Amino acid sequence: MTRAKKNKEAGEAFKKLLKEKKFTQYKLEQVTGLDKSVISKIATGQTANPTPTTLEKIAVALGVELGELTRIFAQSTVQSQPQESVSNVSISNNSDFVGREEAIAHLDKLVNEGAKVILIHAEGGIGKTTLATKWFELQGLECLKLRVGSTPQNLNSVQDWLRLKLRDCFNENPEENFMIMLEQLKTKLQIRKIGVLIDNLEPALINGKFIKTQQSYYIELLTVLAHHNVKSVTLITSREQIQEHTLKRLQTFKSYSMKGLEKEAWQQYFEIFHINIDSNALSKMHQAYGGNA
Repeated sequence: MTRAKKNKEAGEAFKKLLKEKKFTQYKLEQVTGLDKSVISKIATGQTANPTPTTLEKIAVALGVELGELTRIFAQSTVQSQPQESVSNVSISNNSDFVGREEAIAHLDKLVNEGAKVILIHAEGGIGKTTLATKWFELQGLECLKLRVGSTPQNLNSVQDWLRLKLRDCFNENPEENFMIMLEQLKTKLQIRKIGVLIDNLEPALINGKFIKTQQSYYIELLTVLAHHNVKSVTLITSREQIQEHTLKRLQTFKSYSMKGLEKEAWQQYFEIFHINIDSNALSKMHQAYGGNA
């Protein structure tokens, strides 16, 4: 039997199980927090070997034994691997993400220790947004993005963002009051695992403090996102650290200082594309760019 046929059969068996449990793909997406594309690819046979973490989430949602779910995919020619191995293979095979295995592992460790909000801090060009996006992808998490804005004079409204996400992502009718909307968000995040990316926060900060016009909105939002009962994980990217005492005192609010890539990662990148480069030239290039991605 061809691999494609086996994969398709696994997808059909998966869809049959969903039907038996009276689950639609949309309902499974809502309950597990997995991205709809992840579930769709499993159902169509495009994904022959879902990661153990994905399978565990689905098994819990459907109320079945993990072994029962695993057996559906056992006939695939692609053998199951532990999640760490799958992640490492995914990272190593991605030419745009060479050398970030340690960063991924560090984020994993912080989340496993209970972190709900993690600030990824580094200078420009290091790859903060790429790291955050890749981490969510490896976790199979849908990601809600808040783009802060390009300048302090051109900041996007936190209120408008919250109102939009409540309506479009959670099918919730948003209240007018900001604090009540935050309670609506917290209620949703307590039952649905999802990722939140707050990208390029530095325009909203001055010496680590939020601009006065934005301070209360960001502090209240981040306090909700850092609540120990929510199932979400929030990653913030910023060239500047957050120095707000209200947030720094929260045990679920953590910071990760991201460094430039090592010279060995640059060497690996060139090797992937079969490019020969003189060692001295590589060293000078690496030094000139400060290891930036």
